[in-house]
Formats: sequence, structure tokens, C-alpha cells
Amino acid sequence: MNRPDTDRLYNLLPAIYRLRDADQGEPLRALLRVISEQVNVVEADIDQLYTNWFIETCQDWVTPYLGDLIGYQPIHEAGEPNQAATAEGQLRNRIVFPRRDVANTTAARRRKGTLALLEQLANDVAGWPARAVEFYALLGLTQPLNHLRLGRGRTADLRRGDALDRLDGPFDELAHTISVGRSNATRTQRRYNIPSIGLFVWRLQPFSITRAPAFCVDRFPNHYTFSILGNDTPLLTNPVAEPEPAFSAGDLNVPDWIRRRPFDDRTADYYGPAKSLYIWRDGLDQPVPLAQIVAADLSAWRYVPQRDQVAVDPVRGRIAFPPRQAPEGGVWVSYYYGFSAPLGGGEYDRPLSPVGARVLYRVGPDEQDQTIMAAVQRWRAARQAGNAADALIEIADSGVYQEPIELMLAAGECLELRAAQRTRPVIRLLDWDSNRPAALRIRALPAPADGPAAPPPRLTLDGLLVAGRSVQAAGPLGRLTIRHCTLAPGWSLEHDCEPQQG
Repeated sequence: MNRPDTDRLYNLLPAIYRLRDADQGEPLRALLRVISEQVNVVEADIDQLYTNWFIETCQDWVTPYLGDLIGYQPIHEAGEPNQAATAEGQLRNRIVFPRRDVANTTAARRRKGTLALLEQLANDVAGWPARAVEFYALLGLTQPLNHLRLGRGRTADLRRGDALDRLDGPFDELAHTISVGRSNATRTQRRYNIPSIGLFVWRLQPFSITRAPAFCVDRFPNHYTFSILGNDTPLLTNPVAEPEPAFSAGDLNVPDWIRRRPFDDRTADYYGPAKSLYIWRDGLDQPVPLAQIVAADLSAWRYVPQRDQVAVDPVRGRIAFPPRQAPEGGVWVSYYYGFSAPLGGGEYDRPLSPVGARVLYRVGPDEQDQTIMAAVQRWRAARQAGNAADALIEIADSGVYQEPIELMLAAGECLELRAAQRTRPVIRLLDWDSNRPAALRIRALPAPADGPAAPPPRLTLDGLLVAGRSVQAAGPLGRLTIRHCTLAPGWSLEHDCEPQQG
């Protein structure tokens, strides 16, 4: 900020007066400096009055007044606004009248009556993407010859399979006969009427799975599922941001289920890096090209793709390769699934406990330890050397770890086995030993009777998906914490998500 010029009035005087004032010790200059300070104060106040007209630049004490002008409803639980004469009062006004909310309300008042505003309000209030539909535009009508609208009021074209699939949905474009009634009726809701407007919201959130192994279906080396558990997983669209606020949301701007017809017609909109799905075969350095992807119905695995084609069923989350071109080095996938909340193992931001004084061991393909038990053994060797009893084993990728895991914890030890931020590793337990049941074994050892007193051991599992077998804990374990984890029911799932074992 520039310092105000205190000699601005003095410099306006003719030079002869300034010379005479200098000969007398500049008393006139001192007087005009005092007057200039007050002029600067008045001028700055006038400038501030102009900036206070706008919510982006106004002072904090003006925000409640601007909010009252547009009818903004304050948060009464935080108290009533006051004159903000103290710092505490100003802080309270910031809570009761948030500048961002008042600015959003002002923008909404300016766009009052527009269709896109309903979508934005649904997103702001509930956090759900939405699409507003004016049902009068979907009514069948007899058009005047001098003002034809060929895209509206037409009878259904049975050759347009994609339009028929979107019937009665948020992206319906077929004409309907008028249904006289209210859309909010308690008994029978009527949509297609002249004053009716509908708001379709998407409650499920898109969650990503990045560069994770796919599941090979038994007896078919060319059949795979996106889900590592072998169940059908409908794929979700990775929403693209709307180009402008007035833009009405399309099927690519909301987390909608991917249907076969639009995936076949616009494969490039869904398939590719940073899009809704991506497939690698025989290594993560060999992605399947876009030209080889075809949409197919793989409900009963009857469709056989041709040579150099890869069939994808986005409705069931299945992949089929040509029988003579089955992958030999494995298949990896990236996709999005839908769920109502960040719950269970997933690639979402989780509150992680700080490393602190604990010893950190990272597990992953590019880390020093490539298996979980390798990190556990390194910690055990460090414990025998007298190092820290608290350890943190962090899995750095969304891969699948298939190994016999047995965690033996002595008194006074604390171990946390967790996924890194934005990853979802899978611990898949198999029948490694024929003479005992397979499981993720946690065994707590009692403190020696002749040794010093020590608290019982503690274990934390965080951000993992455990499948294949159960988790068994035995011994005097002080605390077992399981958070943001998914334990597959029945150890494994059928294609319809039912457990294979009861």
C-alpha cells in the first residue's frame, strides 16, 4: 500500500509562496501537512465506501448488512450478529455471516429463475450432483407449421435404442402425453405436465481404484472382472466439471452408471488415462489401446471378441479377451465405483495418525520391502537390537498382497498396518498350510513374569480390504483397532455379491 502524500496541498502552491515560506522556516508547509492528513483520511473513507458495495472487497462489519439486503438467513445457533466493536464480536460475525455464503447467495439471487441454479443449489446444500428437467419440454404436441421444432414433441423412434434406454430418467428426450396432476402428490406422482420441474440427484459418490489387479475368473483365462473379489461391479462415470455455471449437466458431468450403448458410441469419452476406466495387460507399461476396446454384453460370458479386441461390459464390470490372446502376465485396471460415503477400504483421504517417533516401514513394488511379512521381519530384527517398540507398516499402492501373515506382538509393543493416503491395498488370504486353518493371525504374547511390567500390545488395521479368509486374534491383546477397512463377508463373493460361504 502506498503511503499518502502529506505535501499534496503544499505542492499545489505557486513556487513564489513556497520560496517565501522556506525563508521563514516553512510554517505554511507544516500547517498544510496537518490539513493534508485529514484530507487523506476523508478520501480513504470515500474509497472504502465504494469497495463496501461489493461482497468480495467489503469490510467484515458490512457483510451482515449485505446479507440482510438479499435475505440471507444466518446461522442462529452461533448467536445473533452484533455491532462488532470488539475482536470477539467481529469473529462471531464471520461465523454467523460467512462471506462465501453471502457471496453465493448474491450470485443465486442474480440467477433467480434459471434452470441451472436448481442444480447448483442442490450441490451446495446437499453436496449431490443434480440435473434439473423442465417436463413441459417433453410433452407431445401438435406443432404450428410456421414455427417447427423438429427436436420436440415427436413420437418415439423405435430405432433409437439409446433414447429408449434413457426413458423416464434424467436424460430422457422422448415425448410423453400430458399427465394432469402434481409431481409432489402423496399417492400418484405425475411428472409430465406444463408447470412441472424435476430435479434428479445422484446420492452415490464416485470412488476410484487405480492400477489395481483384476480378477481372473476360474476356468477361463481370458475372462476377468474389474473387482478383485470376483463379483460384478457396475462402473461409474468419472464426472467432468461443467464448463460454466449456466451449463446444464450432461451424462458426463454427473457420477452416473455407464451404460453399454453410450460406451459403445463414445468410447473415447469414458476410456483412457484420467477418465472413467483404463486397462493394462501383461504389465503396467502395456495399456490396451482405445482402438481395441469394444462394448459388449458379458452377462453369461457368451460374447467372444474378435482378434485384437477387448470386450468390456461396464454394466457388470467384466472384461473378455480373445481366447487365443489371453493375457499371460496379468491384467490391471483403473475404474470408479459408487458408494454413499467414504467407508471401508478405499482411495479417499483418511485421517492418518502422524508417524512421530515410530519406525516407518513402507511396502510396495518400488519400496525396500515388497511384502508385508518382509517389513514385519525387519521390525523384528530391529526389536532384537533394542530399537523402538512402536512401528508403522504402510502399504504404498493399491495392489494385492497374497502371503501368509502372522503378527506376534510382545508386551509393550504397538504396531499399525495401514494403507497410504489415496490407496486401497488388498490382503488376500489363501490356504497356505494344509494342516491348520488359514487366516490373518494376530497373537499377543504375555509379559514375562520375571521382567518389568509392560502394557499389553496394541494393533491397528487401517484402510485395508481383507478377503479370502478370516482375521483371528488371540492372547492378551490390549487393543485391536480396525478403521476404514473392509472384511469381505463369507471370505469370497459370488458375482451378485452374495458370500460363497455362509
